[in-house]
Amino acid sequence: MIYEEIETFLQIHESGNIGKAAKQLNITQGTASVRIKQLEQELNIKLFYRHQGIKNIELTAEGKLFLPIAQMSYALWNDAKNINNLKIFQNLKIASSDTINMSTLYDAYDQFIKEYDDINLSVKSYHSKEIHRLIENQFCDIGFCTNIYNFTNVLSTPIYEEDILLVIHKNHPYLKTKKILDLTFGTEIYVNYSSSFNLWHKQKFERYEHKLFTVGTVSMQISFLNDKSRWAFTPADFALNFVKNNPEYVAIKTDLNPPMRTIYLLHNKYPKAGTRNIIFLFLDILYNILKNNDAIHLVNQKPILLTK
Repeated sequence: MIYEEIETFLQIHESGNIGKAAKQLNITQGTASVRIKQLEQELNIKLFYRHQGIKNIELTAEGKLFLPIAQMSYALWNDAKNINNLKIFQNLKIASSDTINMSTLYDAYDQFIKEYDDINLSVKSYHSKEIHRLIENQFCDIGFCTNIYNFTNVLSTPIYEEDILLVIHKNHPYLKTKKILDLTFGTEIYVNYSSSFNLWHKQKFERYEHKLFTVGTVSMQISFLNDKSRWAFTPADFALNFVKNNPEYVAIKTDLNPPMRTIYLLHNKYPKAGTRNIIFLFLDILYNILKNNDAIHLVNQKPILLTK
């Protein structure tokens, strides 16, 4: 059974007449008849009723059953013939925390989708441990997170560090006294950035009773900085952007010395075939953006973080 036989069968069914079908296909009526006989012999069924002296022909019961198969086969064959004309998309799947996605990685995503229109980029937000699981099981190609866990096939590389700044209203008494007691009179909008940050926070503030409002993301955190008694420890990139748009607040380093936030790149020890080069393309863009970002400190000075 070949393409031309199925094409002829479908054209005869549509035209209801062998002569009209042959004309549409630019072949002779005899060629059309031969094609249908060959198809019937291959299938060992009769496809059309033929009545002497009557030009119009109809499908047999077997022909009606074969019709949807022929239509599907014809469509698939046309798709196969057009493979060279189809645009084949590659995929890059990235998992990261919401904070990282919405700050340092945002511009890299934006530039990547502009430069590579033949690559489908998928970005999702998860917590650090879940990101490790996704990389371990190769549901994602690379990940970015702040906490490291032990997974057999997951490799981690520190990529950059970021200061944690105190974002506070410019009229807050702490700015004059620099006493932690004055700081705790207000409400802290708290995000647990990492295990080291959480430990530091407990050590610094466990002796002081103060109102704590815990939220899950930095986006939520800064949205609640809408009262002069509220304050927050926020990653530098977010903090500096926030105070730029909210001049009644300042973002400062303090002598409380919160630990810098380290961002790690995660990837599987055995990357899926074809993804390695795409990862390099994304990392090149990311590195060029990071090295021009004054809010962060690069740990690795080269954009190629995976072993080629």
